[in-house]
Amino acid sequence: MLIPNSEYLFSKIKETKSLAEAKKCSVWKQMITGITIIFLMKKQNIKIKRLGKQMIDNIIINTVVPTLFAYGLHHEEEFYKEKVIKWPEEVSLKKNAITKGFESLHFSNKNAFDSQALVQLKNEYCNHNFACNALLGILFKIKNAKM
Repeated sequence: MLIPNSEYLFSKIKETKSLAEAKKCSVWKQMITGITIIFLMKKQNIKIKRLGKQMIDNIIINTVVPTLFAYGLHHEEEFYKEKVIKWPEEVSLKKNAITKGFESLHFSNKNAFDSQALVQLKNEYCNHNFACNALLGILFKIKNAKM
């Protein structure tokens, strides 16, 4: 198995009642143990560390939320969808070049939900030049031209 006792990881997170409870779950210790075992199998010298707050937030936003939402969708259980749709609003925002660019244009970036939306906008519209003729694209072009 990739991660020890992994058969119960999803169940543990699924049963949590809140994001705070999910963050305190023992799952994170199991994940780092599994990751450590993988590196040791490759005979690399690594220091065993705890997963940091930002890494746990990233795993929750990019893996747990979509997976648990899909689980609720597949099993027609609204409870799971409603529970996890609120979690990105409780996670701290991402700061990167993309979100900073939007913030300089006075777009709201208050939490991970906003951050993910801004990154998605840039990746799906700006990167493919779909927004070039729209106000958003024009503002980005002006901002980037000044840099």
